[in-house]
Amino acid sequence: MRRIAAVAACAALAGCVSATPQTGGAGNYGTTSLNAGSSLSVEVVAGGSIPAASLASGCVGFIYDTPDYVMIYQTSGTVTLNVRVRSDTNTTLVIRDPRGRWLCADDVEGYDPALAMPNAPAGEYSIWIGTATSGPSQYQYATLLIY
Repeated sequence: MRRIAAVAACAALAGCVSATPQTGGAGNYGTTSLNAGSSLSVEVVAGGSIPAASLASGCVGFIYDTPDYVMIYQTSGTVTLNVRVRSDTNTTLVIRDPRGRWLCADDVEGYDPALAMPNAPAGEYSIWIGTATSGPSQYQYATLLIY
């Protein structure tokens, strides 16, 4: 709910959303360390006004200017890190990995995005859950799953 109020305030003040997403820092819905083999489920509100296509080839949808979630991943690098989104609407997934690469997914399982990262490196992952369309009325509830 905090994010919906912030979005409404930004819409009223035109221009408060950055044209480029910020990486690192605190996530809108939390920041945590996660060990390889552990899992996490977080309820979020997806969407934003920044076009993900401006970040990297293959990115789609619209994201908020700050990450929805920031994860510090602890691993030896020998397991697969899976990140999925579950929602009743069309959502997208954008991740900035510890190497500075933008990873994106859309419509992997129906309208739900998912990324499997074999031998994912340890470090900080900034994660955004986007929506297919932009605007305050397009914000949608979603569940971020990491395992």
